[in-house]
Amino acid sequence: MTLYKRVISFFLAVLLTISMIFWSSGFILSDEKSMEVYQDIRESLPVKEDIDVPEPPLERNLAESMMIIETGELPDSWQLEVPIVYQEPELPTGCESVALTMLLMYEGFELGKTDIADEYLIYSETGDFADGYVGNPYSYEGAGCFPPSLARTAERFLEENDSELHAENISGKSLGELYYYLANGIPAAVWCTMYMSYDIWLYEDGFEQDGICYNWYENEHCTVLTGYDLENRTVTIHDPLEGIVVRDMDEFEYIYDAIGRFALVIL
Repeated sequence: MTLYKRVISFFLAVLLTISMIFWSSGFILSDEKSMEVYQDIRESLPVKEDIDVPEPPLERNLAESMMIIETGELPDSWQLEVPIVYQEPELPTGCESVALTMLLMYEGFELGKTDIADEYLIYSETGDFADGYVGNPYSYEGAGCFPPSLARTAERFLEENDSELHAENISGKSLGELYYYLANGIPAAVWCTMYMSYDIWLYEDGFEQDGICYNWYENEHCTVLTGYDLENRTVTIHDPLEGIVVRDMDEFEYIYDAIGRFALVIL
């Protein structure tokens, strides 16, 4: 079974035993309650074939990014030296916590691969991907989380380590705007798809926070944007699954926009 199918199986099968500690609220979600939550999520998701997924206006988005680039003082290329951490085999569905680990290691914190998942990851009691991680990152049946949730996890770590840094959810910013963060020494966690898949199915009934709707989508993946090259039209991605990879800038932006422009930084 491929990793893609294993992730999607979260929505197709009933989880037999789930017992997870919610650090933020200080209680353990019982197996019975977990079953109810995930069964409700599964039953509420529409069949993907019934959803009309609009394609993002590629030309308009690319033009918008180029306008931002051309009107500012942005270097033609930039690359940050960010440590690479692979999520497998320990965290088959833990790309978000691993992406955050890379951001924190870049800031000088000493972390093991599973430290964030073990000690700081905030879980969702209700199945809201923007509120916390849904599932178990150590399992192929795990799902994931979105920027507001990962920002809270990051804040927990930073506060417990007496850091003056903070996490900022910058969802909604174009890819071109993220290049300015890179040029200022700030890598960004960005949401895309596994293996750059164009098979993007957004589910209805997303969760809204601060005016942004976070719809769960199949093939969800979190990576770290670490570099760009305007002349060659490429971006460098630290991918928890594939390692350090160079992507076509326009193709990556297409997927980034189609999903909803989800991103997070540590400042």
